[in-house]
Amino acid sequence: MDGPQAVVAHAATGSVLVSSYHRNRILVLDAETGKKLREFGGDELKRPVGMAVAPFGGEVLVSSHVTNEVLRYNASSGTHTGYFARGFGLWAPTGVAVGGDLSVWVATFADGVRRYGFWK
Repeated sequence: MDGPQAVVAHAATGSVLVSSYHRNRILVLDAETGKKLREFGGDELKRPVGMAVAPFGGEVLVSSHVTNEVLRYNASSGTHTGYFARGFGLWAPTGVAVGGDLSVWVATFADGVRRYGFWK
């Protein structure tokens, strides 16, 4: 796994997602057996640290520590679908969580914790 950082369960797909910090990839494991099913991530993902599963829509948010972004991926296909947050004020994101009110919380290395409105 080469530097696993975050682990999240994705009940809708029956899988567990693990971020691989040194490989810049997200590994998808079978929740029953732990067997690797596939992996995703590309040039856009640099040092994934935190992840959160969307409460609907089949997406997963992944923090890209080096690029100062939180990326969106389709959890079933692994397709990069865009960015949730990036740029100004987002420095070295680490943790990501979705609150009960669908707000997204992002922990950053130096800035503390930021709250972003509702899941988009």
